Amino acid sequence: MISNKDSLMRDVQVAQFAMVEANLYLDTHPDDCEAMKAFAQYSDNFSRAVEAYQENCGPLFADSSGSIPFEWVNCPFPWETEDK
Repeated sequence: MISNKDSLMRDVQVAQFAMVEANLYLDTHPDDCEAMKAFAQYSDNFSRAVEAYQENCGPLFADSSGSIPFEWVNCPFPWETEDK
């Protein structure tokens, strides 16, 4: 059974993969307007997926913990599971 945390992390990974692949394509096809639109959509999807993860599971990146520096170390790291 996939936990909510695992599902949210999978959403982040899928969105990031699509964004990176579109970026790589644009490296060789910088004038492709449709690809630029797709990249913008994938980038938005990635931002929303990261936001959803962080709202439910804590910071995903060290610099996204808010106003208290290094607060992110008080949460389980993204790769840690509940059974640890």
